[in-house]
Amino acid sequence: MSEQGYKAGLVDRDIRVVGFLGVSDYGLGQLEVLLGRFEVAFATAKKRSAAHASGLDLKLEAMCKAHSVPYLGAVDANSPELVDRAALTDLVVIGGYDGILKKPFLDAPRYGVINTHLGLLPLNRGCCPSLWAQLHGLSQGYTTYLVGEAVDHGPILDLYEAPSLGGLLHTNRHVYDALAEAAVRRFGEALWRLGEGHALKRCEGLEAYHKKGMPNDGWLSFHWSHEFILRFSLALDFAPYLPGRARLQVHGVRSTWPSLRFGPTSRSRRRIRRRCRRARARCWSSERRRNCS
Repeated sequence: MSEQGYKAGLVDRDIRVVGFLGVSDYGLGQLEVLLGRFEVAFATAKKRSAAHASGLDLKLEAMCKAHSVPYLGAVDANSPELVDRAALTDLVVIGGYDGILKKPFLDAPRYGVINTHLGLLPLNRGCCPSLWAQLHGLSQGYTTYLVGEAVDHGPILDLYEAPSLGGLLHTNRHVYDALAEAAVRRFGEALWRLGEGHALKRCEGLEAYHKKGMPNDGWLSFHWSHEFILRFSLALDFAPYLPGRARLQVHGVRSTWPSLRFGPTSRSRRRIRRRCRRARARCWSSERRRNCS
């Protein structure tokens, strides 16, 4: 069905057979919803392994075995074999796949491909959306949408906003887990609206796209404000990955903190102030000795 047909809500969508791509915390929950409603023709893992999804592929494989779903493991979804499999489905759901889908695959299922992106679209497209939202002080949320050829852009099925998440209150891991839980909780209703032929919303407004990589390469500066140091630390605090790091070089001797974690408490704020004072004092002392020599 064309994007125009989705937006207009022209007809009911008779969804019976679905495919499933990728694996994630919320993806496993969404697959459970699909298994309770439709025939799942196939399921895959991610294209490449990821530390934050470690062990989830084993859970996915076990779930598929328990429900007699063909489990294909790590695959290239754009391969002719996967395109042919998708053509036998009414809908493909992305549950944490890490590859960019090309037009032949997107056009293969009867009603296209839907994805859940843990960021508000189109403002927060690309990699690590909850991290960038927290760093820039933007509202957190997720978007379930019809996948188009543009990355993280297409008619919207479900837009969920959670302005109380993140900021200076929560680690990014907490934000991710809360959004993942909401994405699973609301997924059944979103599928019902899709099947009933409800029109999808236009994906429009201010846009931003974030490429792969960490802000400032993950390095923290003690010359930043106390508030921004805390925001930066919380935004990068996503287990199992290390949070922000810092280094200081004095007279050719480099001191490195490979993992700095500041939580949203008054005690953490005091730690930030102490570290800033010490770092700045060491820089000032080094500069003074250099000028006097």
